[in-house]
Amino acid sequence: MLVERKKPDKRISVRSLVEFILRHGDITSSGRQGRDVNAMQEGARLHRKLQKQGGNRYQAEVSLRLKLDLEFAMLTIEGRADGIMTGPLPDKLLTPMMREQMQEKAEEYRDLVTIDEIKCMYRGVLGLEEPEELHLAQAKCYAYLYAREHGQKRMMVQITYVQIAYEKIKRFWYEYSYEELEKWFLSLVFSYSRFLEFPSSHPHFHHLRSQYEGSRHDVPLFCAVP
Repeated sequence: MLVERKKPDKRISVRSLVEFILRHGDITSSGRQGRDVNAMQEGARLHRKLQKQGGNRYQAEVSLRLKLDLEFAMLTIEGRADGIMTGPLPDKLLTPMMREQMQEKAEEYRDLVTIDEIKCMYRGVLGLEEPEELHLAQAKCYAYLYAREHGQKRMMVQITYVQIAYEKIKRFWYEYSYEELEKWFLSLVFSYSRFLEFPSSHPHFHHLRSQYEGSRHDVPLFCAVP
């Protein structure tokens, strides 16, 4: 008689997931090797300061979680968003172009939800032209987890960079449909799921890892969302 083997339960944080699949270096982007105690304390202080400035519509440190039924495991993906804002972005944050766009589509943006991902850095931030891939990926994961749980059709992602020494701030905004987030997120999960068949100590795990890092490409979706 065949006995169906129970799938193992696996857990991974959002940060670890995007680091594992997309990493190209240090996700902290601190500009220094390692993170000393003072830097961590300053980073935590700046996080709290910006979160407090978010006002009544800003929720800080929001836990998000999703459990997926994959081929080789039941995978729980969880993390904590730095901040979630409901409603239109505060006027003081908007560029002239964004302000005009939101005024034209006021009804559409009335129920907007924005994921805020805060990154504190040693190096200057005002000259940044785009966010780092890993930082944006973290925020997109949180956006998908929130949108799926709350039935949001569109999500805004805000990447907030803060220079530790002078508290200079640079922000980037991106808007996504639920369908865009879901397709991207499930592709990310599929890339990770191929490693769940083998323990990390297994030789084939390292062979698969080296193959994957040498040839990243779009992959088909494969997972069931209960």
